[in-house]
Amino acid sequence: VSPLAVSADTKLIIGLNKYSHDTSICAADASTGIVLFALSKERLTRKKHDAGNVAVLVEKCLECLDLDLDAIQHVVVNNHHNRILPIETNRQHMEWEEG
Repeated sequence: VSPLAVSADTKLIIGLNKYSHDTSICAADASTGIVLFALSKERLTRKKHDAGNVAVLVEKCLECLDLDLDAIQHVVVNNHHNRILPIETNRQHMEWEEG
């Protein structure tokens, strides 16, 4: 059992920094806003300013908190390279990733 494990009924808000260097994740308790987990991808890969795919970060977060994908209530992703509105209205443009 991880020392960061939380109650099985905990719901998360996941924040992802994905569209630039220094890819990272932050997970907060959806009911309290308390940050439960934060990690930069470079800490896992040992590549300075590592960017790109975030699946490994989500997997590590859920593993450390002893939760599964169903615990994720909302995901917030930064996006400073594209206009937000066209992406939100046409979900076919959204990029989905698997670990």
